[in-house]
Amino acid sequence: MKSEENAEQRKKKKNFDRVLVLVAAPPASGKSYIGKKIAGQFRDCAYMDLDSLNVLSEKICDVRGEDFDKSGSFFRENGREYEYEALFTLAWDVLSFCHVAVLTAPFSREMKDPKRFEAIVERAGRCGAKVIPVWILSDEAVCRKNMFRRNAPRDQWKREHFPDYIKEIDFTRPTLIPEKYQVDNRGKETWKEDVRRIAGLIRDITEGQQEE
Repeated sequence: MKSEENAEQRKKKKNFDRVLVLVAAPPASGKSYIGKKIAGQFRDCAYMDLDSLNVLSEKICDVRGEDFDKSGSFFRENGREYEYEALFTLAWDVLSFCHVAVLTAPFSREMKDPKRFEAIVERAGRCGAKVIPVWILSDEAVCRKNMFRRNAPRDQWKREHFPDYIKEIDFTRPTLIPEKYQVDNRGKETWKEDVRRIAGLIRDITEGQQEE
């Protein structure tokens, strides 16, 4: 009986040859930088950043005469879900043509809500892709440095009220993300070994050595 159950499990087990990498962290933690470093390890790879949709997201706010603040209540209620839907729609198309897709975004809801995460895993599976969620380990110092250096219009409120803003930010790795998928971005070059390790895990999948 047990051997029959094991055989059935093996039969149902998916064999992936593609990978969807979700690089997540609070704003200004270094997601884009690390995401590009991961993507740069592969030739057959597409890189997509949620910030690339800002030109459209800003228009949503303009139409209503609202400031472009992604942390504000207006955008969270009226723009956030559409922005992520567009990002994932692009990812599903991309995975039809390449073996690795790297997406960078805060993924604040997707990485803390098991139902949302499982929906992504299920949809990626239909593309033959395994989901690897990557967490960028950061801190207040890194966040402040990056946010003020990039001086983006969408961060204006955050910069002006940084002490209040940072109190609400949780830099802790979500439980849905295994520790082996964490990249330490708190030091000058602490991320390098972590990126190499994660790139190796991705290659194991795309080259047919299925990861458990």
